[in-house]
Amino acid sequence: MQTPKLDNPYLENLGVRLDAWQPGHVVMSLLTDESHANRTGVVQGGIVATVLDAAAGYAGLMSEEGEPGHAATISLAINYVAPARLGALRVEARITGGGRKVYFSEAKVFDAGGNLVATAQGSFRRYGGQRPA
Repeated sequence: MQTPKLDNPYLENLGVRLDAWQPGHVVMSLLTDESHANRTGVVQGGIVATVLDAAAGYAGLMSEEGEPGHAATISLAINYVAPARLGALRVEARITGGGRKVYFSEAKVFDAGGNLVATAQGSFRRYGGQRPA
């Protein structure tokens, strides 16, 4: 099955790629450069937060029939473990629980060397096929 498009202008403009997406699991990547850096020369924490939020959210959006849905973040807790050096970042997320309308997931960001950069745990509200008002 072909991986669906992100269908998210902000993430696409940032350079985020959707590498794998199936029910309950997603893998995204971002090739960072100086435009993603803060004053100390590492990836800005807000960029890391964005990809964690995106991956944790997308993990719960794919139906068993392969149709992507929509959701909004209810809460997101982030733990920064190490600086995200410029270069390739990989983000993996999976569903950890929930029900029909609200789900919980976790996400992890890794650098090009496979080192853990940050983790997140979130809760999300599904909106079926409708975008939230």
